[in-house]
Amino acid sequence: MHLAVFGASGRLGRQVLCVAGERGHTVKAAARSAPFSLGGIDAVILTIGPPTPHDRPECAATTAAILAAMREHGVERILCVTGAMIGDYPDNRTWLFGALARAIERKFPELMADRAKQEELIRSSGLRWTIFKPPRLTMGAGHRNVAVGPHVRAGLLSAVSRSDLARLLVEEAEHNHYEGRCVFLRTGIL
Repeated sequence: MHLAVFGASGRLGRQVLCVAGERGHTVKAAARSAPFSLGGIDAVILTIGPPTPHDRPECAATTAAILAAMREHGVERILCVTGAMIGDYPDNRTWLFGALARAIERKFPELMADRAKQEELIRSSGLRWTIFKPPRLTMGAGHRNVAVGPHVRAGLLSAVSRSDLARLLVEEAEHNHYEGRCVFLRTGIL
């Protein structure tokens, strides 16, 4: 496959590049600021996010530009990573995790609204999409026993390693198990 990874310079993006390369895929590391040349790409993997909660929210605007470039170049498949705290998913969160998500939303309303808008743009794009909603990301070793799916619940202590998430993103690009779905994942305890 030919993959474009936006956010490739970040910790998760670098993991995606490694996993995709190990699996024999051709990977294009795409920058947010560069023109989006997506000719010949089979799928886009979007791992962008603000470096800190205090940075100017721009995920939705960047995603809108990427979606426009995808349509222009006939790329139909997008996989995006947002987070388990984004949006209204009470069935996917324990009570404590939900309370933390509400507190974060009050503290960083523009950031959370930007990420929710990013998800909305992807869901309404008419493209073949999957949104990954991990809880806390770690740099630990992969476990390979990650619970993943639309009905997975995240708790306050839930986590997933970036290496596991990278593997799952590439596997989803290959097999399309969760096309048209938002999926939560965790390896930590609830």
